[in-house]
Amino acid sequence: MERLRLEVRDFAGPLRWRWLLMWDETGSVIDDHQVDISRAQDREEAAAFADLHGFLLWHAVPDRQEASEAEIIARVGAWAGREVLGRIGAAIARLAPVTVRVVVPAVAGFLASWPLELAHANGSPLAARGDVAFAYDLASGEDWLEATRPARDGRKPEMALRMLAVFSQPSATEVLAPLSAKLS
Repeated sequence: MERLRLEVRDFAGPLRWRWLLMWDETGSVIDDHQVDISRAQDREEAAAFADLHGFLLWHAVPDRQEASEAEIIARVGAWAGREVLGRIGAAIARLAPVTVRVVVPAVAGFLASWPLELAHANGSPLAARGDVAFAYDLASGEDWLEATRPARDGRKPEMALRMLAVFSQPSATEVLAPLSAKLS
């Protein structure tokens, strides 16, 4: 089984980057594809592809759920084949059986959750072939350090983790009541 590497290059944000497909062993380039999903018509498909489960929950027609979900998956898979993988999908299909190692830098970590297996190549999903597998290689610590280093002009990158936690608590209890009861 052949081993390919699909790397994110020239990352310009979550709507634009370039894929570089190469042989994993030698690093020889096979093909590349410039992704630009910033057009308005791509927004719904991109949202669906990014959270397919959630999209299906909200958009599948309840009285014909199975057929509706299949239609949505086919539409989104065709879009992903055309816009997200482009001609790289056809190259992967042509070289099958293959394992594709998808190398994702920290700034593009969201791509590791995208179901690339559903992208169409030559009219059908790559997953339907049965001879294409994707394995994701997330950024190493060095990649993360490089991505978070200030730019040459001194600006800091806009990468922050924000969390919101909301807890309910009965009014007659204390915050540590369950913990303090166990410690007694």
